[in-house]
Amino acid sequence: MTPPARLLTGLVLTAVAGFVDALAFIELGGYFASFMSGNTTQLGLAMSGPDGRALQLLRGQSLFMPLLLIGLFFTGAFLASFISAREQHWYSARVMLLVITLLLITMLLGQIQGLASMPVILLAAAMGAQNAVFKPHGAARLGTTFVTGTIFNAANDLAHSLRGQAPRYRWLQHIYVWLSLVFGAACGAVLYTGTGIWSLLLPVVVLTLMLVFYRLKEK
Repeated sequence: MTPPARLLTGLVLTAVAGFVDALAFIELGGYFASFMSGNTTQLGLAMSGPDGRALQLLRGQSLFMPLLLIGLFFTGAFLASFISAREQHWYSARVMLLVITLLLITMLLGQIQGLASMPVILLAAAMGAQNAVFKPHGAARLGTTFVTGTIFNAANDLAHSLRGQAPRYRWLQHIYVWLSLVFGAACGAVLYTGTGIWSLLLPVVVLTLMLVFYRLKEK
């Protein structure tokens, strides 16, 4: 079982991912900042050819956007993994700073006239980086920006618990992670409707408070 305090921290991070992904999905017209499986599917559809029926589902779209988002996610994940590899703590303060910085840059660039939605693509790099904030520990995969594996793990743990091969309620921890992503996405959609790109200020504040809390706790 994942310790409660660490689980709670991970749930907050996953909610942040849902918040950011919902904003990106709306702003980019159906592309994702954290769900690379979805972007990869859209890439495959766009490659179906000019006469393919699948291409009609992506009318006006091209290979460029999904490729760019996947590349940025990969780059963010690589940089975050590289800079956190030598840290001794169970979380990486440097990676949290990187994520916060990317969110701030996106928010500020979004105020420049003429850039349209382009600054929002930087959120893919931020979400790629966020996956390296926590080092793997316990049953639940914390702080990630995707939940496909989490849903499988919930079902897998439930099956094993019924056979007495896993802690009885461990499967619920995975469900909590999934619910946190749902909650974050709902909040992101609601706040974006009212405040636009400035809604990113909320995850910036949340992540900053988390970082300050853990740094003070170490002293």
